Amino acid sequence: MADMPKRTLRAGIIVGILGVLAIALTARVVERAGFTLNNAPMLGEIMSVLWQLVTVGFLPFSAALISASLVMRHIDAHNKPRESRTVDPEHEG
Repeated sequence: MADMPKRTLRAGIIVGILGVLAIALTARVVERAGFTLNNAPMLGEIMSVLWQLVTVGFLPFSAALISASLVMRHIDAHNKPRESRTVDPEHEG
């Protein structure tokens, strides 16, 4: 279970990088893919909407994954058994 926060954090970082790349490359992808094809305008519209969903959805999903990993790490740290401290009567003070 200790691996889960690390994997979630890693996934959140990867999704965030993909989201930033998708936003940065939007103009080129739209231009190269030919979303405004004259022979298939419906397909172009569908692809355009899907690309917009990717660019809009990846960054919030990334933030959610990173936040979840931090919460999992906090819960794991909180649930660890604490070392019992024994008080030595000779060294009290």
